[in-house]
Amino acid sequence: MKLTALLLTTIILLTTSCSHMTIEYTADVKDNSQNYIGKYSLETTHSTGDLPTWCWITGIFYGGACWAYLLMPLPSQKNSIQRNVDTRLDARLGVGNYNLQNIIITRRDWNATSDRELFNGTMPNQSPVIPINNRPATNSQPSTEGFLR
Repeated sequence: MKLTALLLTTIILLTTSCSHMTIEYTADVKDNSQNYIGKYSLETTHSTGDLPTWCWITGIFYGGACWAYLLMPLPSQKNSIQRNVDTRLDARLGVGNYNLQNIIITRRDWNATSDRELFNGTMPNQSPVIPINNRPATNSQPSTEGFLR
């Protein structure tokens, strides 16, 4: 009985671990005249698909599919986050009103977290720091430190 419980726990742990990863996207935002607007950052969670299952099944053969974790984020995941960023910035700045430069897309960790987004820049008729996520209204000045939740 104890052996069965241990085996089931091990199988569940191996098939569910590393099922998500947090990807960080950072870029410099410039207007169409190449004037610096600000720095944009987004941390978002992506699924690793059925890689944990294949890793468990093929892991006995010199690591098998487990090596794919070293390649992440994959091109499809990078394209997905780029589309996500484009959609968010199009809504905020208008379609075609900005250019992204110095784009860096990296894997942060293997946890599923809520999206964290920060745009620290200025646009005409807008405040210097533009928190994009919902944030309670306060009478104090917006913070420019770290990510806004």
